[in-house]
Amino acid sequence: RRLIFESDNGNVMFGLFDDEKQIGFAELDKRENEAVIKKLCVLPQYRGSGNGRNLLDFVIKSAGGLGYDSVSANLRAEDKELEQWFLSKGFEFVETRYIPVIDRTITKLRAVLDMGVFR
Repeated sequence: RRLIFESDNGNVMFGLFDDEKQIGFAELDKRENEAVIKKLCVLPQYRGSGNGRNLLDFVIKSAGGLGYDSVSANLRAEDKELEQWFLSKGFEFVETRYIPVIDRTITKLRAVLDMGVFR
């Protein structure tokens, strides 16, 4: 079972369920030129069995259905494990930069869609 909800600010939120229990969540920020994954999480006991990949695939397909040709993710630069996970799922490195407003260095990754479909 999946839950999709569009908030007042236009962000799309996704829930991933195992029967009636919510086991994952994602949020897609719909910007003018790109869709950005703001959040993507799966409960620890449900990781390692494809749930994260299924949720990510669904979010990317949804972005393609909304007309976007790419999906980005901004990660904490120090979270190399998460960066490697996204890279293993087909995302590509864009840049690492410091953002003074939040006093954090982020790494931006991007997945390119071809005619709305993830390559």
